[in-house]
Amino acid sequence: MTTTDNNYYAEGLTSLYFLLICADRTIDTRELDMGRKMIDIEKIDVDYFYSNIDRYSSEPDKHIYNTCIQSLKNCTETERIRSLAWMKLIANSDGDLDNKEFELIQDICINEFKLSLDQVLKGEKEIRAELKS
Repeated sequence: MTTTDNNYYAEGLTSLYFLLICADRTIDTRELDMGRKMIDIEKIDVDYFYSNIDRYSSEPDKHIYNTCIQSLKNCTETERIRSLAWMKLIANSDGDLDNKEFELIQDICINEFKLSLDQVLKGEKEIRAELKS
């Protein structure tokens, strides 16, 4: 999937990634490593990604959350599912899906977009297969 066709997808992934890695107030190197894999596989411009991460670090969480939701609303359902699947993979990459991380994923998945967690699990399985190839 390429982000050059959809900047909303890149913005949604980037803002969601920031919210997720900051959710439990502990940023693990394995989460950062998985984020780099996401950037590579999703073909997100590295400068774009990290400049947004820097910008988010000085913005209120509510503003970042709203940016995330608005961006993902402009994406296809497939892109929204894939975004949440990436976040689940990233959250689990350190060996511990923290409650705050799970609550964030669940809130966006169910309350914002009315997606089932089964859809996200299927997306996660697809991404895992891509990571192995």
